[in-house]
Amino acid sequence: MRRIHRGLFRRQAGFTVAEMLVSMVVLVEVILVSMFLFDFNARVTRVQTSLSNMQQSLRASQRHMVRVTRMAGRGGLPASADVINGAVTESRAFGGAVDVVNNAGGAVKIAANEADSPEPVEDTDVLIVRGVINTPVYSVLTNTPGLPKLSFADAQNGTLIVDRTTASGANQDFSPIQEAIDNMTNEALVIISATGRSVFAVVELKADESSISATQATLEFRISGSTRSDAYRQLWTLNPAEAFPVQEAAFVGILE
Repeated sequence: MRRIHRGLFRRQAGFTVAEMLVSMVVLVEVILVSMFLFDFNARVTRVQTSLSNMQQSLRASQRHMVRVTRMAGRGGLPASADVINGAVTESRAFGGAVDVVNNAGGAVKIAANEADSPEPVEDTDVLIVRGVINTPVYSVLTNTPGLPKLSFADAQNGTLIVDRTTASGANQDFSPIQEAIDNMTNEALVIISATGRSVFAVVELKADESSISATQATLEFRISGSTRSDAYRQLWTLNPAEAFPVQEAAFVGILE
């Protein structure tokens, strides 16, 4: 009977400590390799997803650039009257729709009125496209020297006179301004200085005090003193706490 019991115990013997250690080491190595492969695969997936998103964004940007470039000059940019073969035609002023800044960088900002606007890479070129707007941009320039077009009643109010016929003889469509006056809509007006296109101010149209005649539009505007006009001061090219940046206007339009 004792011999039988010894045989049974020998057949039921388990793993040794050395075998358990070897098994555990092999199992840990398999788990580590699996985790490494999983992490590598996850990183590859993230890179591929980011690359796909970048390519999609690039395609969308290219489509947008094509659309904007095709629309250059649209929307009523200032025009001049030219005589070609005896016929009077309107032509866009050079640089009105498309401008190029060569070797930009340094003090140049992508958004001129934003102090925290990013700067373009040094020695790169910047393409400026204008004209993708729904309302006209009106020319304030005149052939009559010394005629005051822009005047100020006080620090909070001003007046801008726009002739229906420009200095070059082109007619200007005042219907958007007439609509604002008829509907008593105090639109935001952007007034661009004659001394430089990068100098401008945004003011609030006083529709109830403005008027349009057969020859000109008299635009009364508010510089400050209301919620809207005070907010518009943040859009000026100069420090809003300083004086009105435009002393002689070249163009004016409804800010969309």
